[in-house]
Amino acid sequence: MPFLERVAAMSGGNSAFNCVIHGHAGSGKTTLAFSRPGVVGIPIEQGLGVLTADLFPQPRSFDEIMEMLRELASGEHDYTGVVIDAVDGAQELIAKAVCDEHGKRSLADFGFGKGNVYADEKWAQLLRACDFLSKQKQITPILISHSAAVHYDDPVAGTHVRWEPNLGKRQTPVVTAWADVVGFLDREKAAIDKGVDGRTVRTTVATGVRRMFLDDTGSCVAKNRYGLRSELEVPLQNGWAALEALIDDAFNKAAGTADNKEAA
Repeated sequence: MPFLERVAAMSGGNSAFNCVIHGHAGSGKTTLAFSRPGVVGIPIEQGLGVLTADLFPQPRSFDEIMEMLRELASGEHDYTGVVIDAVDGAQELIAKAVCDEHGKRSLADFGFGKGNVYADEKWAQLLRACDFLSKQKQITPILISHSAAVHYDDPVAGTHVRWEPNLGKRQTPVVTAWADVVGFLDREKAAIDKGVDGRTVRTTVATGVRRMFLDDTGSCVAKNRYGLRSELEVPLQNGWAALEALIDDAFNKAAGTADNKEAA
C-alpha cells in the first residue's frame, strides 16, 4: 500500500509522556516526582528523606535497571509511572557494564573514544525501554537528574553559564531530545544586604517558593512539546498535580481550537 494512503491525523495525547526533572540538591525533585499518584521508584541513589514510596531494590548494575523496566513492561501491576532517581547515577553503572563486557578497567582504556561509543548504546537502550513504557504501556517515565553549571557558547548571546542535567556533553542533548518535558526546578531567591554601620554584603535568601522552568530561557535547559508557559510555581504538596493541570489545560485549549475550526 502506498505511504500516502496510510497518512492519518494523529495527536500526541496527554496521558503518559517522557519527563526529565533536573535541579540543585534539595530543590525538591524527588518530592515532586513521587507526588504523582501510582508511581514506583528505581532508587539509583538514596534520597527519599521522610517520603514514603514504592521502590524497587537499589540496582547494583545496569542490567538490573533494565530488568526492572522490562518487568514493568511485561508484568501485572497497577503502576502508571516510574521514577529513576537519579538518572545521572546510571553513568557509573553503565561505565562498569561496558568495562565488564570488554575486559577493561575504565572507559579511557578503550582508546579513540570507543568506550564512550559503547556507553552511548547503553544509554540508547535505557531510553528505548522508557519510551516503550510511555508509548506502548501508558507508563510515564520520570528521570530525575542533578544540575550542573556549564559554560555555553551562544553565537547570538555570547558565552554564559546555564544549568543542564548532569549527564555530560554526550548524553544531555540526547536525553533532552528524547523527553517531552524537561523541567528545571529551582528555589526562588531574593537579594538582601546584610551588615551594620554602612558595611553591608549582598547575599540571597530563599523565599520558600519553588519554580519549574519549562522553556529554555538561556539560563537553563528546559523544554516542552505542549506549548506550556515558561514558568510554573510548584507547591510543596501535590506538586505533580500542578504540572498535569497545566498540560491538561494545553490539550483542552488545543481541542477547543480544533472544534472551532471544524464548526467554521
